Amino acid sequence: MDINTPKKTVIVNFKKLAGNDAVDLAIKLNEADDALLDTYDIVLAVQAPDIVKVSQCCKFSIFVQDIFSDEKNSFLQYFEKIRFSGCHNVTGVILNHPEKKLSPDVLEASIRKAMEMELKLLICATSIREAVRLDKYAPSFIGIENEDLIGKEDSFVNHCPQIVREAKSHIGADILIGAGVKTSHDLNHVIETGGSGVLISSLILKSTDPSSTLNDFLNLKHHGKYLVI
Repeated sequence: MDINTPKKTVIVNFKKLAGNDAVDLAIKLNEADDALLDTYDIVLAVQAPDIVKVSQCCKFSIFVQDIFSDEKNSFLQYFEKIRFSGCHNVTGVILNHPEKKLSPDVLEASIRKAMEMELKLLICATSIREAVRLDKYAPSFIGIENEDLIGKEDSFVNHCPQIVREAKSHIGADILIGAGVKTSHDLNHVIETGGSGVLISSLILKSTDPSSTLNDFLNLKHHGKYLVI
């Protein structure tokens, strides 16, 4: 990769995986090829109680995901957990994931807190219309997950291949694509159409060899050589 080319972002969302299971997966992923980090910013998105143990056993950046938090008061405790974790590789948060949409008040309070703490901000949307509305917060990333593809096995390329180009014509934030990302060809399509990366979950969580799966997913080959992005 050219030294002037920004790295692409690949976020592995641990979702409900927690505790020792989350740590075990992080340890396994840590065996992935170090050379991948020359091209990709690989991020593990974990639950707040796990950030210290996970960050201590992996070489990747950590985002904290809020999808199972209690909206009433816990978002403050959630950010305090990050503040006092002492983990330099905890760099961002995921907000408004399709599995845990936040009310407008909680979302805005969480955004203010993330900005105050100078954390990267990934806000999720299930449509371009919602993404346009959320872009007003100027997040680092907007993650778009087509509702029709969440939890399904089909590729987004078969349903909405122009989604990145269309989104970029309306949105200033970097675009990540989530649901429907199954293979390296899906990743390649996101990049070729102007996306900044992807969110993946079941691809890794269901794998019997997560580090090899991550290697295979990210080592895009072209005529026998790694694709230079």
